[in-house]
Amino acid sequence: MKKINLFFERLKYLNFLILLFPYQLFAQIEVKGVVVDADSKEPLCGIVIIEMNTDNIVISSVTGRFKIIVSDSSMIKATFLGYHDYVIEALKFNNDTI
Repeated sequence: MKKINLFFERLKYLNFLILLFPYQLFAQIEVKGVVVDADSKEPLCGIVIIEMNTDNIVISSVTGRFKIIVSDSSMIKATFLGYHDYVIEALKFNNDTI
């Protein structure tokens, strides 16, 4: 009888982990786009893209492109010396230009 109870106790924990796992899969999204100058519309390289309140950071390429995986509830900040910071919610970003 103890073995059967132990089996069901372990099964309960396994079900909990199985239900929790898909939540972790959908809790992150990929944000990608191009950073351009507002006046000249030329791509900007070396722009720092930060998931705020984390240490998740990427830098835009020579063509201004970037890709970062963030949690769906996070805020993203693009920053560069000499420019104003740009902050947007990850879910509101539509793979466009910054």
